[in-house]
Amino acid sequence: MKPTTVNFSLPATTALEPKDVSGEFEAKDSSLKRIPRCDRLENHKKRKDGFCGSNQFLEIPQTTQFIDKRLPVHQDQKVHISPQEGRAQLAVGLPVTFEIDYLEDADKQLDLYYILDLSHTMKDDKDTVASESHRLANELKHKLTKSVRLGFGSFVDKPVMPFASYSQINERQDFVKPYGFRNHLSLTEDITAFQRAVTASKISANTDMAEGGLDAIMQAIVCNNEIGWRENETHKLIVMASDGPFHIAGDGKLGGIVEYNDMVCHLDQAGYYTHSTLQDYPSVGQINHVAKRSKTYIIFAVTEDHFELYSQLSKRIDKSTAGRLRSNSDNVVELVKNQYNNIKGTVELTAAVSKGSSQLLNYIDIQYSSQCGSDGRWVVNSNICKNVGPGKTVKFRVSLKLQKCPPTQRDGEIIFTTFDLTEREQFRVKFNLVCDCNCTKTLLPSDNNKSLLTSICSGHAKRLQCGKCVCDEDHSGSNCECTKSRIGVVQENSGNRTGCTKNGENEIECSGRGQCACGQCDCSQGWGGQFCECDQTKCRLNPNNEYERECANGKGKCDCGQCICNPDRGGDKCQCPKQQTTCVEPGSTTICNGNGDCSCSKGDNSLDASVDWQWSCSLCKPGHFGKYCHVCRGTNCTSRGRSSARCEDPKLISCVQCHVNHHLNGTWTKGVCHTLCEKGGSKDKETMISRGIVRYDATMSSSLSDHETGESTICDVPFNETCSATILYEYESLEQNEIGVKVAIGNMLYCQAPLNFLPYILYAAGGVILIGLMTLLLWKLFTFMLDTREFHKFEKERAAAKWAKGENPLYATPMSTFQNPAYRN
Repeated sequence: MKPTTVNFSLPATTALEPKDVSGEFEAKDSSLKRIPRCDRLENHKKRKDGFCGSNQFLEIPQTTQFIDKRLPVHQDQKVHISPQEGRAQLAVGLPVTFEIDYLEDADKQLDLYYILDLSHTMKDDKDTVASESHRLANELKHKLTKSVRLGFGSFVDKPVMPFASYSQINERQDFVKPYGFRNHLSLTEDITAFQRAVTASKISANTDMAEGGLDAIMQAIVCNNEIGWRENETHKLIVMASDGPFHIAGDGKLGGIVEYNDMVCHLDQAGYYTHSTLQDYPSVGQINHVAKRSKTYIIFAVTEDHFELYSQLSKRIDKSTAGRLRSNSDNVVELVKNQYNNIKGTVELTAAVSKGSSQLLNYIDIQYSSQCGSDGRWVVNSNICKNVGPGKTVKFRVSLKLQKCPPTQRDGEIIFTTFDLTEREQFRVKFNLVCDCNCTKTLLPSDNNKSLLTSICSGHAKRLQCGKCVCDEDHSGSNCECTKSRIGVVQENSGNRTGCTKNGENEIECSGRGQCACGQCDCSQGWGGQFCECDQTKCRLNPNNEYERECANGKGKCDCGQCICNPDRGGDKCQCPKQQTTCVEPGSTTICNGNGDCSCSKGDNSLDASVDWQWSCSLCKPGHFGKYCHVCRGTNCTSRGRSSARCEDPKLISCVQCHVNHHLNGTWTKGVCHTLCEKGGSKDKETMISRGIVRYDATMSSSLSDHETGESTICDVPFNETCSATILYEYESLEQNEIGVKVAIGNMLYCQAPLNFLPYILYAAGGVILIGLMTLLLWKLFTFMLDTREFHKFEKERAAAKWAKGENPLYATPMSTFQNPAYRN
């Protein structure tokens, strides 16, 4: 096969490390006294102040790449990655790029080992797993793979106090004593045997809330022969079901167990873990190590109370995930099927180096791009493809760039692979590093070189070596322009040596940090100022990198150890852009949505001054996540973690409504609504909320949980006046620093029935009437009570009267009696 070669004859940078110890040359322009020999090519070309303005003195490195073995991906021939072997020659700052094809296996065997928490609270779950075992096997066989084997193990906790009580350890209850782990059934195709093993297992108990699940996972992975794992062309899957948290390394000390976990199999003939009381629980890092080494998938099937805890755990273990298990495990079949599809369909390309070359990854920058869909779009800074179905091919681009030459090693090998691929299915790139210049040629003052030496070295040089003038005995200076006397002092007509001291002849010349030449200080590397009094390394991001220019490679001016930045730069070393636009969510005006702090850093926290640092929302408040701190998962979230700026975007709403309409009409296909979902469509819907978003990459989904990640945000998008659709979205980086949004739309609408206003009118009228009647009753009650009180008062006063009951003291008779004195009887 003819090798493929790519040469870069005009590189963007030249950063070789020459053998010449000076590393700099003196400029004729007094504004910049020392110029680095290794610099960007465009900087060398535009300089008019030194002899390196001519290509005659420039040494330009070359990068090359070869493909030595390229077998196309093919399912029948078991070729899942292409190419297989390559070579590259790397020079500092010059990238080489390889394109890699990956084919997802169409029908790989599956070994599923089910580990069940048999503490007392999981009794119902045990019965459900036993009854659902046949359906689980059939679902996996018919929809995922043809060859399925099942195995069963269980765990409780370490049988020592305080993890279990004295009575529990000594079997004084109606259940078996606790144990760390037991292998009940090795992997088998006999589903009935699996069902019998689960049914026959007995419930136990422990004291504390946490369980020994990590002990069980460790033994299930490392006991290869005892469990019966198949090695070739097989997916290994562990499902751990529990309703409690887990113990981790260090918890064993509570029970007097101080010996660390040795990651070795310790099962006896009965399948019990014999070192449960001798060794501590494994750490999360140890679980991740053995899972990666054995290429084992892990699914944590846990109840809602502990789902968030296990979700955080799954982020720290490669190819693991967590799913919500209902209280009696009746959704175990769907959970295993969906979560297995989720992790199996995620392809992540990773890089490693061969033995003896581990330190080289600190000097080589690896950048990835991925092409996961059929639309041909490349996503930059991505080495992951999700939802990759069986038999589907995806592409990756990897770019290798040497950042800095290592001290000694000049060759090595980088291995690109995925989680599932075996050692024989990898892309191996052997490389060598171009870190030495051909700077050994010497120009002597012959007839051919005399004019050149005269113009560069003032006619007083013995030779020109590695771009430097080697002066004769009577001259000095970078261009041999200074004349020496016999005692080695520069003559007065070339300058006074006292010009190299600040306060007279008695001081040390150039502060002891340089050479006095022609009355001026020629400062040593890292020092500047008229008398070499300024520590210029304070202007570097990495003070120990002598090849780094000050103030982030010239984005400002170093003024005696302090950077004066250009107008568009910020930071103490001018390493940051002044504007913090990358911390503002498209459509918002608030930095990090007011939920975090915007900080400037480089992604890998290195001190490489050749790469711009960027502002990012790296310090979100508790409960907030995401690129712009826009995802809320805490207890104080106002609306299910929605980002109001994005969820209320008219362009997003139009895009979702279009997809839902086509789904309801049975005409939905991928990309059917691209005119409404991409930049340029629906001009009247463009608002400030859409600005900066190139496209919405939308898809319909029957299960939004399959698309949920730590960056996902939930929205309820209105479909019409009464119905809404639930979506998940997350931002993605595209080419040319553009931003896209991946949207998963639930295929079910949530609708409200139209309001019937008549009952509300009747309720209101009835309420008014009722209030009126209550008011009348209260008034009547008040007047009755008032009259009653007056009557009782009257009765009391009458009872207190002193006259006879038959007389009225107020009565006055109407008759008057008069006696006639003259009347005689």
